[in-house]
Amino acid sequence: MLDRVHLGLVRYGHAYLTGDNILRYIYCKRQSFEGEREVRAVLCCYDPLAGNNRQFVDLNIPSREPLDDVNPRHKWVHEFKRRRIDVNSLLTGIVVSPWASDEVFEEVKLWVNLKHLSCPVSCSDLMGSLTPTREELQKLGCL
Repeated sequence: MLDRVHLGLVRYGHAYLTGDNILRYIYCKRQSFEGEREVRAVLCCYDPLAGNNRQFVDLNIPSREPLDDVNPRHKWVHEFKRRRIDVNSLLTGIVVSPWASDEVFEEVKLWVNLKHLSCPVSCSDLMGSLTPTREELQKLGCL
């Protein structure tokens, strides 16, 4: 591919965050997620004329988002890219959020069947005594 692709195992715990490197942040999660054994793929699509500093303002202060009005993206840079990926060779399982509704869970299982994927679909078991249930979140207006 023309674009740089990074594929790697997620590391769990903060010991791996030993410097300011965006890939370290992408590939690290809290220790409590260690059971997921997650693999992440990152497709890097740089704008060669932007210098990758589209989010810095006059005093070299970073903004959370690229500032299109200050540093516009060139018109020939696409909003998105599509790549063909053999998902079946990458997935070993799909874990659905514990807050997902039964309808969402069934929709994920239907999608897996329609795409002829061979991986199992399960609900996350990360619910602990301090984790609010879906019903509690709905009462609070969070879902």
